[in-house]
Amino acid sequence: MKLRLGTTDDAAEMERIAIAAIADSGYTPEQIDVWLAAFTEERMREVCEHSFVMVAELNNEVIGFATLIERGETAGELDLFYVDPDFRRRGVGKLLVRSIEDRVRQLDMTALWVDASAPAVHRLEQLGYRVHDSYKKNVNGVVFNNTWMLKRFA
Repeated sequence: MKLRLGTTDDAAEMERIAIAAIADSGYTPEQIDVWLAAFTEERMREVCEHSFVMVAELNNEVIGFATLIERGETAGELDLFYVDPDFRRRGVGKLLVRSIEDRVRQLDMTALWVDASAPAVHRLEQLGYRVHDSYKKNVNGVVFNNTWMLKRFA
């Protein structure tokens, strides 16, 4: 497996991975439908143009990705973070998060925020993130239980 910077050429694979991961997330059908509506190839292209994107590849196939948005000079947000369900529990997510954290350090940021979905909270806690605030996120009238998480860097 290797990590590399994502490009607009990865947009279709990023869309595929996000859709597969969300469909396999354990949410209700209504929640999945609302969540999936945000993932189009066009949106993924825009993400690649405006965010720092890392992709994980195995045998030249994209199997996961993570994005970083700068939130001022001292903080960033791990925005999108998805691994193909066929490659879960193989360390892909951990490598992607660590690559985003490396970028945060390169930029001399002191904090990385994550607006985590319920399935991601436990995994992020294992990677050193702490719960900052739990809340109900309303997306087009559909409610999700989300958690703001934070990891600080010296």
